[in-house]
Amino acid sequence: MRRRVFQQFEFVAKDYTASFTLNHLGYMGDFLQIDIADYKDETVVMHKLPIPSGVWTNPQYQYMNWDVDIDLQHNTWKLKIKDNIIDDIHKRNFSFECTELGIKAEFVIRREKYLFAGYYIVTNAVDKDYSWWHQDRNFGVQATGILTIKGKEKSFNKVNHGRFNYQHLAGNAEYKSGQITAVINGFNRKMNQINLFTTTGLSDSHRKNRASLDAFFLDDARSLMEPMNINFDRKDLMKPWTVETNNIELFTKKMAKLTFTPWGASQKKQNYFVVKTDFNRVAGFFEGWIVDEEGTKHELKRVQGYMTLNYVQG
Repeated sequence: MRRRVFQQFEFVAKDYTASFTLNHLGYMGDFLQIDIADYKDETVVMHKLPIPSGVWTNPQYQYMNWDVDIDLQHNTWKLKIKDNIIDDIHKRNFSFECTELGIKAEFVIRREKYLFAGYYIVTNAVDKDYSWWHQDRNFGVQATGILTIKGKEKSFNKVNHGRFNYQHLAGNAEYKSGQITAVINGFNRKMNQINLFTTTGLSDSHRKNRASLDAFFLDDARSLMEPMNINFDRKDLMKPWTVETNNIELFTKKMAKLTFTPWGASQKKQNYFVVKTDFNRVAGFFEGWIVDEEGTKHELKRVQGYMTLNYVQG
């Protein structure tokens, strides 16, 4: 079994997303992945910064504490995350700077101490597949800050609905493992925050081993969703994807039928025959509808979001 850890810190505003992901792939190495998508200009970019083993000394395999501090620095970049609690309010300070890329990020994240912070999930696979995963998710948390790219600033605040999404994923994987994820992080026509997360994979086949506790958020209201299927063309990720509740005809609520239309994609791929990695992030818009736990139907029209397809062999 191969032990792997992923920690994603994502900042979202209307028409913009900036994501910083720490990836630990065991003997295959560690790296910081930066994904930036501008939904107005329809531009997407991905940067991959290697992390030497002596820099990320404790990737927190089994723990998913919100308040774990991070302080990493290597060559031209540095990442620092510091937490504190004052009067039952969690405050997280996030800072990143890379002089080589010309990127600087400074954010402050706040949430009430007992606000819903996601799930602790053990996603077992099938018989004779002993992979296991812990997963924690946190959506729509208030965030303010500035992202600067080569002197150009992008603000995240209450006016443009700046917020923070977090995911921690850790576990043991098979020799070949992959994960496909659909994320909505946009707004409806009334400017309510729409967040949806569904994932499948994490074993040698994306049809196995899926997390069943997917969630939909309308502002702070949470609905647990029935398991979903993600269908796409593996040879052409720019074709439309579909995200639909499995056996949708059996349900009247906690279900969704969505079409994802890509406009841009970024990829980092390595192939050493025996050892391979393939990380894809596809930006685009979702259309369709979601029915929450109360049976209320929510129509979606050009709501921003993205898909990821990540595969590791080694």
